[in-house]
Amino acid sequence: MLNKLTTYRQILKNMGWRYVRFRIGYEMKRKTGLLKRAFPTQPLSTKFISLSTWRAQTPLFFFEDKSALVLPKSPTPALKEGFERFQRGDLRYFNSKDYSIGRTYDWTTNPTNQYRYNIEKHWTEIEDFSQAAGDIKYVWEKSRFSYLYDLIRYDYHFEENLSELVFQEIESWIAANPINQGPNWRCSQEMSLRILNWTFALYYYKNAATLTEARFQNIMHVIYWQLKHVAANINFSRIAVRNNHAITETLMLYLSGLLFPFFPEAEVWKQKGKKWLKKKLLTKFTPMVRFCNSRTIIIESLFNY
Repeated sequence: MLNKLTTYRQILKNMGWRYVRFRIGYEMKRKTGLLKRAFPTQPLSTKFISLSTWRAQTPLFFFEDKSALVLPKSPTPALKEGFERFQRGDLRYFNSKDYSIGRTYDWTTNPTNQYRYNIEKHWTEIEDFSQAAGDIKYVWEKSRFSYLYDLIRYDYHFEENLSELVFQEIESWIAANPINQGPNWRCSQEMSLRILNWTFALYYYKNAATLTEARFQNIMHVIYWQLKHVAANINFSRIAVRNNHAITETLMLYLSGLLFPFFPEAEVWKQKGKKWLKKKLLTKFTPMVRFCNSRTIIIESLFNY
């Protein structure tokens, strides 16, 4: 009992009353099911914009599509070896170790112990770590979709159209991860990174014949609900986590208004994300900009849209 009281006092001293109040309220909502009800499963699909309209009125991005890139071609052996490794079903985790997960990976199995998460469970019922499951980050790693950049680099430098493969990967994830269910809906930072990586692929293959209307609508539907999830759960990262999660997620909300202005809440997400991100950057990088009379000028210059 004494050890618990000491721990609680230390938490209060280090984190403050705001954190303690939020965590108590958050855990009560999670255990009573109130949090679960705030994140619905199987929502009806809504068409926000047609593929043809999106192609004609694509929001500002840092490149138009695959054909607009003018980088010199460099088809290196390393790129080829990486693509062949992917084709064999091997994936490099955390830039350090390869795991053989196969080409039909189910997106919910930990490759270190073969534990498979229950996809029927709501994300609020999934733990980040347990003795049986191990570290959930091993399931999150492929679902972040960072490996798409390796495929796209191979596509560009070897001039081999991988659009069908890339879209099949995204559709495979969507089919295996129902909205707000399972481990891959547990972390808003992972969702934010996944949206950014899918968005890069969408722009690169913007005019590919393999990007059909049905595919586009399917992807937009899941991007929208991932953004809704990030927006609805943002205070967990802003108040309870206080690390790079809050930066990633508030940045994603800000960018949502620029990249997906056709979503109904996009402008609200953009303004809130901008406000919270600016506040987080001012707090996070104060020591780096002390030499400036007004660090706000540096931060403000990042937000011209």
